Amino acid sequence: MNIYRDRQIRLFHLFLFGFSFSLLLAGLLLCRYQTFAAGQMLLSHDEALVTSLLQQDIAPDIIAKALTSTEGSTAGSRFLTMIGITADRESRLLPFYYYFQQKAVFSVCFCVLCLSLFLFGGGRLFVWKREILINRSADVINDYIRRSWKTNRIRRMSSENLRKKPAFP
Repeated sequence: MNIYRDRQIRLFHLFLFGFSFSLLLAGLLLCRYQTFAAGQMLLSHDEALVTSLLQQDIAPDIIAKALTSTEGSTAGSRFLTMIGITADRESRLLPFYYYFQQKAVFSVCFCVLCLSLFLFGGGRLFVWKREILINRSADVINDYIRRSWKTNRIRRMSSENLRKKPAFP
């Protein structure tokens, strides 16, 4: 027996496919949103850094060279460690990082909650429709049994009447 003959099961699998696609789409949108937010966080950090350095009368060309540099050194790593900024420590000294972390957790939780409600609703709708179908089937079977019993009773009564002799001579 092919399970896909049942229309409701086909629709439920179509719903699950749509849900999987929406989950993929939500993941891609969340990734894009988080990338944009990370870029904004880094831009805000760079603006704060540049403002602080300009207030201390550092030459703009030195600031530009420092911001566009892509290479790190052990001296830079030691200095960051010395002031308490390390990769393994949750640093509240970086307010932009902490804000980004809070925003990311909120976004993920909201997305998971919405998709979970969508999945629960679709599953509940499937079960509800299936229950209606089963109740209709039970009604059809019960009607058939009642009609069959009535038909057999009528047949028995008619056959008994035929066997009786007429009351008049």
